[in-house]
Order: sequence, then C-alpha cells, then structure tokens
Amino acid sequence: MPSTTTGVSAGIRVEGGSWVDDSGSYRYYAAIQRSAVDTCVMYRVEVLYGTSWQGAGRSSWGNCG
Repeated sequence: MPSTTTGVSAGIRVEGGSWVDDSGSYRYYAAIQRSAVDTCVMYRVEVLYGTSWQGAGRSSWGNCG
C-alpha cells in the first residue's frame, strides 16, 4: 500500500461542454465522472514523477458513443 502522495491532474471534456479538472496530491488516483452517452470526449492526465510532470491523453474528439 502506498504511503506517500504525488501530484496528479486529470481532466475531461465532453463534446459541447468545457474542461472539468481534478488536481491535487493523491495517494492512489484522481477521478472525474461525466455522462457522455452518444457523444465524444477529450481527456488528459499528468502525474508528477520526482520533479518532472508526465502527461498523456486525447486532444481530439474520440471515444464516441
């Protein structure tokens, strides 16, 4: 079981809406939920490893339906 926290930033954007973010120091994970039935989404995540932020995500509409 992890005993320390690390910086995490997660975000999601449902087509037709704006970005919703959850950032902070977490022991396990950050989580965001949004309804996206029959629409598309973009998402992003960044995790602090030591002194460097590492990120990934989708910057174009996808995961539709």
